[in-house]
Amino acid sequence: MSDLCLFDIDGTLVSLGGVGRRAFERACLELLGIQSALAGFALDGMTDPLILHHVYQTHRKRLPDEDEAARLFAHYLGLLETTVAETSMVVHEGVPDILAHLQAAGATIGLATGNLVEGARIKLERPKLWHHFGFGGFGSDATLRADLVRIGIERGLKAAQTPPDRIFVIGDTPRDIEAAHDAGAIAIAVATGSYTVAQLEAAGADAAYPSLTAWQATL
Repeated sequence: MSDLCLFDIDGTLVSLGGVGRRAFERACLELLGIQSALAGFALDGMTDPLILHHVYQTHRKRLPDEDEAARLFAHYLGLLETTVAETSMVVHEGVPDILAHLQAAGATIGLATGNLVEGARIKLERPKLWHHFGFGGFGSDATLRADLVRIGIERGLKAAQTPPDRIFVIGDTPRDIEAAHDAGAIAIAVATGSYTVAQLEAAGADAAYPSLTAWQATL
């Protein structure tokens, strides 16, 4: 049996200085004519489908239909690929080391991210991290974060047998913590995003650390 570890992307593995927000807002402007579509809206821990729902509910007073969502996401992903290639990126402290450590220990490693699967690939291919993750739960799979975490766990359990007390979700926001618990996983939080260790502990993290390096030191 092996541990199952599912990682969030934005704020946990990498940070891109808001490039995702800018690409999403530009897509909304170019396709929907909506200026600053995400003004005042916090994206921490959100899924791409929920972000789109917010745009339509706020500016159109309804939800998008499937064709509208597909067109907007396709345009967004094209913009994201271009802008990520031109943007400085931070790979957070300890990311390569923790992935190497877990793989050497025989852990099964995947993703639990609100990004569409193609958005996840775009963000992780540039820093050469994408190849570490053979599966995951994505915004392409579910609108609600807890549901995509469950999907990621189901896919991980097909790859290796893991007892329930060895399933970990690693993220940087209270929404990551809530989704991990809703899916029956252990919530490991890192303060590499917008929240402090104290805030993550107050949000119910099973363990919270300043960085992935600090978590690795406890393994």
